Amino acid sequence: MSPRFTNCALRFSLAIGIVLAISPSPTQASAARMTSANLGALMAKSLVGMRSVQVVNDSISTHAATSPGGVMKLHMVMVFVRQAKGFTMSMQSIVNGKQVAFVYTGTHACVRQDLHGAWNCNLPFSYVKGYLANMDPVQAMKDSGTIIAGIAAVGAKTIQGQACNGYSFTTTLSSVHYHGRGVIWFSSSTGRLVEATSVGSMTVVAGSAAMMTTGTVVHSRWNDPTLKLPAVPVS
Repeated sequence: MSPRFTNCALRFSLAIGIVLAISPSPTQASAARMTSANLGALMAKSLVGMRSVQVVNDSISTHAATSPGGVMKLHMVMVFVRQAKGFTMSMQSIVNGKQVAFVYTGTHACVRQDLHGAWNCNLPFSYVKGYLANMDPVQAMKDSGTIIAGIAAVGAKTIQGQACNGYSFTTTLSSVHYHGRGVIWFSSSTGRLVEATSVGSMTVVAGSAAMMTTGTVVHSRWNDPTLKLPAVPVS
């Protein structure tokens, strides 16, 4: 998995997940007339009260030139834990069976290429910067070129045993020419994000056929005190 695709996948999953939804959801009436300015205000408040969360991103992409049979399967588990001076995070990803793990402890960035490999904790902070940029939602949207619009209430549904309210959206991410649509589902009792689904196309390599991607991002374990980062040599 290329560093560019990893960063784009992270930005996109966070854009339709954490960036929009750590704050309580708007009412159906307000969502029906929500504008980009309203959404920006929600994003600015999105991290208030969040101490930890787990984000699981699963996607399947076709026309993936470097994947067997042109099909790429991504499974990514991200954990964010707030510490005194900011966020720490871990990411474990499996792309077409190949595993990569990443941990940021707040002072060191560590990566290993499989579950049994040695950790490399000498990565420069510039390696971390792209990940942490997403934790400033408004700036992350501006930096990545992500535009989310056309938000509208779509009704109620039970997901993972929770009554949820859904909101449809369209999105573009200019850096990979992404155009798509999806639905975000919030718990009606807590206002927390439960699930976001999306389908769209993106061009990662100039001149290549656009990849068609279907994805689901599941948020859970909000403010769970047992959420921990994997142990690394410098932690």
